[in-house]
Formats: sequence, C-alpha cells, structure tokens
Amino acid sequence: MDAFWALYAAREQFEPLGWLLGVQGCSRVTRISGMLGEAGEGMRMYRPEPCGDGSLPPLVDTFAPAPRDELVSADEQLALWRSGARGFRG
Repeated sequence: MDAFWALYAAREQFEPLGWLLGVQGCSRVTRISGMLGEAGEGMRMYRPEPCGDGSLPPLVDTFAPAPRDELVSADEQLALWRSGARGFRG
C-alpha cells in the first residue's frame, strides 16, 4: 500500500462521520497513476491541466493543501477517474 491508498482507506472511515480532508489526494482534479504510485510511494500525484503538447502534467504532493471547491469524497473521486473525466490522462 502506498500513501495515496492509505489516505483513501482513512477517508473511507472519516467521510461517513462528515469529515472531508483538505489535501490534494482528495481533489477532483488530481490523479495518481500506478507507475507514479509505485515509484513515489503515493506521495505525489498528477494535477492535469489543459495542455496539448504531450508533456506530463505537473506533480503535487498528495498531502499538500487543496482548495475547498475541489474536494470530493473518495467514491466521487474514483467515479470521476473511471469515467475518464476531462483533464485526466491514463
């Protein structure tokens, strides 16, 4: 297990109690990849931004503060990823 998935497991416990953690790992606009999770132990995530030049999106710390309006529940975050939400690259 890496830091992102440990955070996810904690969220499954906190969110039913009404807690929404304010970190990048809980943002609707960040994404972890398998390779990034393995290489970085889940401590960094991609923060996709509109770009068409083929470069990799910028990285952010999983536990860095995130804007309140970007926060979503763990279930909402996974649903966004699975739907291929705009801005995410696999």
